[in-house]
Amino acid sequence: MFEDVVERLRENNDGKLPFEDLFQSIYKRITRVFDDRRMASDILLMVTYMDSLAIAKATRPEIFASTSEKKEYASAKAIKKIEFFVKRFGYSYVQAITIVGERVENALLKTLLNRFGNAMESGVPDIDFLEGELSSSMEIFRNNQEAGYELLKKWADAYIAMLLSSVVIAITLMVSVAIYTPGSVEETLGITYVIVILISAFGIGTMFQTVPTDDRVYKSEDWSSKEQGMLKKLEKIIIPLTIIAWLLAWVIGIPAGIVFMLVGFMVAPLAIIAYIDNSNVIARDEEFPNFIRGVGAIMGGKSVTLSTALAQVDKKSMPTLSPLLLSVYSKLNLGLDEELSWKRFIGECGSNFIYKYFSIFRDTAKMGGDAKKIGTVVADSMLEQVLMRKRRELASMGFVVLLIPMHAAMCAIFIALYNILSTLSKSITSVMTSFEAASAAASGDAIGGAMGGGMIGMFIDFPDALVGAYVVQILVLICFANVIVGQLAVGGDRSMVYPFLSIMFLVTGMLFLAIPPVVDLFFSMEGLVSTGGTVV
Repeated sequence: MFEDVVERLRENNDGKLPFEDLFQSIYKRITRVFDDRRMASDILLMVTYMDSLAIAKATRPEIFASTSEKKEYASAKAIKKIEFFVKRFGYSYVQAITIVGERVENALLKTLLNRFGNAMESGVPDIDFLEGELSSSMEIFRNNQEAGYELLKKWADAYIAMLLSSVVIAITLMVSVAIYTPGSVEETLGITYVIVILISAFGIGTMFQTVPTDDRVYKSEDWSSKEQGMLKKLEKIIIPLTIIAWLLAWVIGIPAGIVFMLVGFMVAPLAIIAYIDNSNVIARDEEFPNFIRGVGAIMGGKSVTLSTALAQVDKKSMPTLSPLLLSVYSKLNLGLDEELSWKRFIGECGSNFIYKYFSIFRDTAKMGGDAKKIGTVVADSMLEQVLMRKRRELASMGFVVLLIPMHAAMCAIFIALYNILSTLSKSITSVMTSFEAASAAASGDAIGGAMGGGMIGMFIDFPDALVGAYVVQILVLICFANVIVGQLAVGGDRSMVYPFLSIMFLVTGMLFLAIPPVVDLFFSMEGLVSTGGTVV
């Protein structure tokens, strides 16, 4: 039925769906943004794979054909187009590379293709070019990552400053509501939502484009690490329950502080598991270059298979990786399928680097290449990316250490000022009501009217409920903005939002519960009398 509707729409619109071209252009632009973020990393992976194929004495058609099938590399799309021109239209590789290179928009990929085409045209052997290009790709990757980390430091400070400015604007408008509102209160406060959303969106978008991506987690359809398996199961339970609990608490009218704390505590199990999984993946990635280098040396030096080399490699220096390696070794000893055993190993590691680099090593070693050389090439490339990740940790931790205290400070100021205005409004309104009643009983309402004006009168009729909802909504927006920015800075899987989500909501909830009693102590009428004397 749906297919018939689609066909009728195509017939009535010259063979296209309404807005099909627009949506395709938007999709291509979004895809390009995501591809550009990981292009430097994927070029290094692709060149490592091509160099390993060359070491295995693969021909040029075999190198390009095998690389074009690597869908996990963003840069491999260009290689697939080159293969299309060569095999479909009979172009030479130099001509095909030139055509594709002119159409590629990414600068890093364009320069790589131009260099490759020039080398081919000059008669440079592929293995010589790829060996030199691997060193160049490492240097380009290193420079790209270091530039991204410098931008991370600068944009992190800029984001904090912009968010602080939006909070200051929100506080100013909140105070202005207590003093004087030329229009309706809703219109005045509504300006703040637009400002906070625009500033947050600009900060998130800028961080997304400037900070290098780091896809740490590999999610296999068949197997996963213990932590990733737990996350997958718990997400289906905890996330819906958290949303339902949040909505029910809002309908019932539970205080905002308790609701924030409830969300933070409910997400906390996911946060802990995600943090453990992220730490384990990082530890396995740091150990894997030594493993692949050792296995390659044993396979090349003793002319043995991967299974035999696995038994001889030193596992004591790899405490995080060794249990998984022992599991693979046990399966192979039992005569289980080698391909499935290694696929399960990759899935249980849960590492994107291990998945990609181990696939390179196994694919090219199977082709009869020198395992020692291939192991060295793979280990060097992966080590380069692991070391750059350590640099990222230093840069991102500086931002996170600043982000959480600043979030707490902004929330504390916002909540404290709201409670001060609310407390003063209630106290002054109560006193003025009593005073006017007493004055009216004694000598008419002339004195009460005089006392009701001026600076005292500005706190009367303060829209407490409306401003209270406004404070909660602004802080929810700030919480989510800080969660997204924190995850972008740290990198890793999307599950890394859970630690930030839990921390931000717990901090905000604690402030909502802790600040009002302190404000009541000092700014209620009794507090003002006890600290400043008697009220005449």
